[in-house]
Amino acid sequence: MSVSVAGRVKKNNLRNLCDRRIDSILVVSNRITDKDAVQDKRYKIAVIVPTLNRPETLSNTVAMLMKQTNQIFQLIIVDQTDQTHPKVEEWKDFFGDRLLYLRIRKKQLPHARNVSARRSNAEILLFLDDDIELDPGVVDAHLARYVDDTVAAVAGRVYGAYDVDDRGILGLAGLVIGKSYRFYPRMVRNFHLETPAENIEHFPGGHFSIRWFWYEALGGFDEFFRGNASIGEESEFCHRLRGAISKTGKRIVFEPRASIRHLQVAEGGCRHPDWPSWVRWQCHNTTLMFLRHYRWRWLLVFLTLKLAWLSIFSLKRLSPLCYLAGFTGIFHGIFKFLASGHITLNEADRTEVLYSSRDEVK
Repeated sequence: MSVSVAGRVKKNNLRNLCDRRIDSILVVSNRITDKDAVQDKRYKIAVIVPTLNRPETLSNTVAMLMKQTNQIFQLIIVDQTDQTHPKVEEWKDFFGDRLLYLRIRKKQLPHARNVSARRSNAEILLFLDDDIELDPGVVDAHLARYVDDTVAAVAGRVYGAYDVDDRGILGLAGLVIGKSYRFYPRMVRNFHLETPAENIEHFPGGHFSIRWFWYEALGGFDEFFRGNASIGEESEFCHRLRGAISKTGKRIVFEPRASIRHLQVAEGGCRHPDWPSWVRWQCHNTTLMFLRHYRWRWLLVFLTLKLAWLSIFSLKRLSPLCYLAGFTGIFHGIFKFLASGHITLNEADRTEVLYSSRDEVK
């Protein structure tokens, strides 16, 4: 069997495996309604804030959460910092049993999201960045959309950091919100706009909510996606979510009344200290996403665009090391796909918790 034929067979087998998983999700979703799946949940919504090395910024974010008009939510903070936050006791006094603060050893955003989601006790999961300013009605604005049973997930408005109108490559996309390309793993954002959208394709990683049922059915965020602020694990998750809900009548909506300002703090979080490290993971993650979710007939187009982007990026910074790191990232992404296929890595149940607000310090 030739290499090309073997590659097509492997690709088809992996797609069939993914399709079977989606079909099994559809069977479950047809037998069990969202209300049945979450009938034992204590809270309607959980606000989830992963954080890393941003103690002051996190304090400001939690202070604004204290001012939400809705105060019946669970708050879960997963801190990947080496020290426990000094204000945990103060937060416990305000939120009481609604607060779950966890400090974990592993420093990785998809993992922190999975850890918090697995330990939540709510029907809806609202994920927020730690470096934001939010309106007092954000929680209520998300909850209002879930009155409609066809809503599987809600993208919130994000302004302050990405306010430039995005019309896509060569302006071909038009001024749309939350759109994915069919031939390249690039997303048209425009989440700063104030116009609602009733059926979009992806949500911003720093401000979105989803029904717990769909998060759990899809296996959570994929921890194979690692690295920097261009991780892309939420975009990859959206690909799987769209595949699962496409035959159910469910949808992802954009709700601008749920509005936050992204401060884009330079230190901490997912920021990488050097460009080679950033570009390596950017190339790794986009390559892995393409091989998993895009048609391989576009593979030559993808590689051409990726290498062109990598060349321009490296020349602007006069850094051959950036080019080498990006090239390594592409091959690393190909290797990861060949090794894992469509398997989703979720190690939330095996995480090492160093401190929990509900236990003694470990």
